[in-house]
Order: sequence, then structure tokens, then C-alpha cells
Amino acid sequence: MEARSAQKSRAEKLRENAGTALSVAASERFGKSGRAMMAA
Repeated sequence: MEARSAQKSRAEKLRENAGTALSVAASERFGKSGRAMMAA
């Protein structure tokens, strides 16, 4: 039972980290520097 709980925790942590990475990438893309690169 502990192994299953540990796997679930790892999967949840990976999902959270992936969501954070996506939000950072989106903010970079639509931020001031991202807009400047798109305009170039």
C-alpha cells in the first residue's frame, strides 16, 4: 500500500512540475521579452 501511495505522490509531483513549466513558458512567450522576439 505504501508503494502505491509513493507512486501516486510522484505522479502528482511530476504533474505539478509540468504545469509550472508550462505556465512559465507561457508567461515568457507573452511577456515583454517574448513579444519583442515575436516582433523581430
